[in-house]
Amino acid sequence: MINAALELGRTVGLPPKVEATGAILEENHIVSGRYVKFVTEEGAALPVVKPAKGGDDFQDIGLAADDTKFLPFNGFYETIDRTFKHFTVASFILGGQFRVWDDSRGAVFAEDVINAQAGVPLYLNADGVLGTEAGTEGKLGAEVLGFVVRAPKAASDILFFKAVK
Repeated sequence: MINAALELGRTVGLPPKVEATGAILEENHIVSGRYVKFVTEEGAALPVVKPAKGGDDFQDIGLAADDTKFLPFNGFYETIDRTFKHFTVASFILGGQFRVWDDSRGAVFAEDVINAQAGVPLYLNADGVLGTEAGTEGKLGAEVLGFVVRAPKAASDILFFKAVK
């Protein structure tokens, strides 16, 4: 999840990448707080959104506010963008400060982020979560995506970081 009070550079309502039948493939489920990439397909009017991984070629990326998994209304998602229940993705881009955590749908940072020092750069690892080690040069995982503002104390804690892309 992302603290809605810290939104910046927002793109709202793009659909997730689906297979020909219209079903969302399991590997394309988008988890709140993870990075996503915008993919423009031939003949499509709008780009689609897929989870980003450290081994991807660098492309337009953003931080997913919503995901494609329906959950009952709990008062938070409506605050973010009113499109959560329609299976669309709101993505924050262009930098900003964010609080992200595992809201029971998947980790958003690796164990090496726990207790990291403020100012440590963050990269996207092969699993698509933020970590402190740079990946392969020329790939998305080698790009600094943010800096730790306040590190989590445990895997269930909140990471407060400044995004730079």
